[in-house]
Amino acid sequence: MRHLFVDSEYCSMGRWIILATTKKLNMHYYDDSALLELIDKTEKIGEVNRLTEDLKKTSKSYQAVRKTDDFQTVRSIFDEAIKKALLIGPSIVHERGNPQASSSKKNYFSVLIYNSSLEAKIPRTAYDEKYQGKEFSREQQHTLLKQEDQARKLYKNACFNQEVWGKKETYDLCLNTAYLTKEQCVEILVTLLTEKRVEKEEFAQIVVNKFGVVGD
Repeated sequence: MRHLFVDSEYCSMGRWIILATTKKLNMHYYDDSALLELIDKTEKIGEVNRLTEDLKKTSKSYQAVRKTDDFQTVRSIFDEAIKKALLIGPSIVHERGNPQASSSKKNYFSVLIYNSSLEAKIPRTAYDEKYQGKEFSREQQHTLLKQEDQARKLYKNACFNQEVWGKKETYDLCLNTAYLTKEQCVEILVTLLTEKRVEKEEFAQIVVNKFGVVGD
């Protein structure tokens, strides 16, 4: 079974969806805390959180972020953890997934979970422990959404040294929770990871047998 590297827009239900998927398939689920625990570096959570908070509000480009010591430190920590995680067994890595930590593209799928409805995402900010019990205006909630996504985007783009986060053409699969329920998203991910597939050679042979030719 392949691994999944999942990026998700804040409040798109991505974390819930991938957690349910890991339970359904008996895979390993890794967020920041789980990755740090895996390599016995839970004391680094402060550095991780500090970088995330900085990325939420910075005006730096991903190129500038990439050059900072804070980014390089956090990235090296997560790359170490991801390499170890992938050796343990089938895993789903949330947000920190970095193909450079995997030996082959054949070992993983990249997935984006997003929601095209701002109205659907705004109320979900109340589910985040960081913001529970606090009162925010609609404009402030909108700002929270943008800041959280900016932090994820800058980190991922800095890892790749190009704009990839949220760019749908860079993922194997994109799920829009404005149209798909969270349960449907889990079903799709389960199918992606478990259904039989047709290899390139088998596909070509089937088509050639019927039509005599197949193109790229």
